Amino acid sequence: MLKKLIIITAVIFITAVYFYLAIQHSLLVNTRFTSDDGSDPGDQRVQIKIIKRMHEENFSYLGDRVRTPLYSALQAVFYQNKISDDQLFNQGKLINIILSLFLIFVIYFATSKYLTQFSNIVFILITGLALFLPKAAYLQPELLYYTLSFIAFIFFIKTIKNPGIRNALASGVFAAIAYLTKASMFLGFSIFVVYLSFLAIVYLFKFSTPKPKDSTKNGKVVNNYVCSFVITLLVFITVLSPYLIQNKKLYGKYFFNYVSEVYMWYDSFNEATKDTKTNNPDKIILLQAKDELPSLTKYLQGHDLNQIISRTIYGAGFDFFLLFSTYAALPSLIMLFYLIFMPYIFISSSSLNKKNLIKMLKENLSVVVFLFVYFSLNAMAIFFYEAIGGGPRFILSLYIPLIFVIFYIMDKLYLLESKNPTSKINFTLLSLLHMLTLVILLVGLKISIIPVIYGAWAGF
Repeated sequence: MLKKLIIITAVIFITAVYFYLAIQHSLLVNTRFTSDDGSDPGDQRVQIKIIKRMHEENFSYLGDRVRTPLYSALQAVFYQNKISDDQLFNQGKLINIILSLFLIFVIYFATSKYLTQFSNIVFILITGLALFLPKAAYLQPELLYYTLSFIAFIFFIKTIKNPGIRNALASGVFAAIAYLTKASMFLGFSIFVVYLSFLAIVYLFKFSTPKPKDSTKNGKVVNNYVCSFVITLLVFITVLSPYLIQNKKLYGKYFFNYVSEVYMWYDSFNEATKDTKTNNPDKIILLQAKDELPSLTKYLQGHDLNQIISRTIYGAGFDFFLLFSTYAALPSLIMLFYLIFMPYIFISSSSLNKKNLIKMLKENLSVVVFLFVYFSLNAMAIFFYEAIGGGPRFILSLYIPLIFVIFYIMDKLYLLESKNPTSKINFTLLSLLHMLTLVILLVGLKISIIPVIYGAWAGF
C-alpha cells in the first residue's frame, strides 16, 4: 500500500512539474506566431491556416500535402469559429501539452510488457523529460508521430518474429495512422513490407525440399509470412483510402507528398525555401505537368553518386552538430552514454561466449537484419534531407525505437545472466547504469533543458 502511494505521488509530482515547465515554455519562448515579423520556422502559422480551413470545410479538406492531415484534424475538432488566430495558437499549444502527457503514458504501457519495471521507468523518464518536454509546447505533430511510429515499429518486430493475423493487422493500422500524422512513415513501412516479402521468399526456398515430418510446419511458416504481408498492406491501404483517393484526384498520385516528390530534390535550403513560398499546393500539379519542379528523376539525371554521397555525409555531420548543440543535446548524451557502455556489458557477460552468441544471432537473425536495415535506411534518408531540411526533429523520430532496443537487449542479457551463478553482470550493475542515467537526466534538466524551457527555441 505504501509503495503504491509513493509511486502515485511521484507520478503526480513529475506530471505537475512537466506541465508547469511546458506551460512556461509556451508563454515565454514559443510566441513566434505572434511576433511582429511573422517569422515561424516551425510552420505553426501554416498549421493555424490548415486547422481553420479543415473546420470550415467540415474536414473535407485534408491538408496541403506538405503535411498529412491527422494532427491538424485533431486540433480542428476543438476549434471554434469566433476565436482569433492568437487564441487558436494558444489553445493548440495547450492541447499539444496535454496530448504529450497522454502519449507518455501510452508509451509506458506499450513497453511495460517488454522491459523490466525499473528499466521501463528510466526509459519513460528519458522519453518524457529529455525528448518530449522541450517540444511539448509547439503546434506541431512530432510527438504524436514519434509515438505512433514507435508503436508501429514494435508491431513490425512482432510480425517479423511471430507472423500472424493479429500482429500484421496492428502493423498496418498503426503504420497508416502514423503516416496520416507525418508522411515520413512511408519509408519505414515500405522497408517493413519489402522485408516481409523477402522473408517469405527466403523461407519458401529454404523449405522447398522439406523433410516429410516438417512439411506441414514449414508450409505454415511460409503461409504466415505471405498472409502477414498481404494483410498488412491491405489494412494500410484501406485505412488510408479516403486520403489516397483525394491525392489521386487532386495531384495525380495516390501517395503524393510535396516534400518527397519535390522539396527534398532541391540542391539548397535557400532555393527550396524561395520556390516553396511561391508554389502553393494549387499550382503544384500544373508545374509538374510542365516539368518545372524538381523530382527524383531529374535529380538522379543531374547528379552523380559522389554528389549524392557527399550531400548525405554533409547532412549527417550537420545532424550530429544539431543533436549536441540544441535542445536535443540531453537525449543525445544519454543515448551516447548507453552506446558507450553496451560493448562493456557484452564483453563482461559470461553467458555470451562465442557459441551462445552465434545461437542467439541465429534465433533472432531476421529481427537483427531488419533493425539494421530499418535504422540505416531511415537515417540515410534523413541525412540526405537534412542538407536542406534543417532540424533535429527528423532524426529524433528514431530515438525512441533505438533506445528501446538498447534497453530491451540489456534486460534480456540481464535475465540470461541472472541464471548463471558465476555471472559478472547482475542487477546491481544494471541498476547502477540506470541510476547514473537518472543523475545525467537530472543534471541535464538543470543545465540543458531548463535553459531551453526559459529561453531557447525548440520548434525545428
